Amino acid sequence: MNKIQLIFFLVVNLTFSQEDRKQIHVKYISSEISIDGELDESDWSLAKTASDFYEHSPNNGAPSKYKNEIKVMNDDQFLYVGIKVNANTSDLKISSLKRDFSAGNSDNITMIFDTFNDATNAFVFGSNHTGVQRDMLLSNGGNELSDWDMTWDKKWLCESKQYQNYYTTEWKIPLSAFKYRRRRN
Repeated sequence: MNKIQLIFFLVVNLTFSQEDRKQIHVKYISSEISIDGELDESDWSLAKTASDFYEHSPNNGAPSKYKNEIKVMNDDQFLYVGIKVNANTSDLKISSLKRDFSAGNSDNITMIFDTFNDATNAFVFGSNHTGVQRDMLLSNGGNELSDWDMTWDKKWLCESKQYQNYYTTEWKIPLSAFKYRRRRN
């Protein structure tokens, strides 16, 4: 697999990718990334950066006052996500240190991977600035609470590093966690 195109929504208390979709052409790499929360491997500098997100709360739809960045790469077995969130880390909120925490009262990054491109079913991965993970399946467009299956758990890696005015996070998700339709040529 040389190239994967994933469409996602980004949800963060600080930034929110509105209802419009951001597309990222994922960079293929041949070397494995060490998941340590530091975006210091040379491959990260070659990946395209997604930014220019919008606030979800308190000013829904306003351009984010913080410039946050996401980079995505893959090798033959894993999807790698590198995230930099610019914020005073002492101001970030955590409601729980339990896996699959509720996002509503916590600052976090949650990505919804709409691999079927149907705006109805998706794979959800997220974490907070301390590296606590959340993952779930989304069905029926996610309009009802019952559309979010938090019993779905995948084995994946996440590490975060906190600094005074930002934090960085790395995810390593097995490609086998995603299902998608094959493109027809």
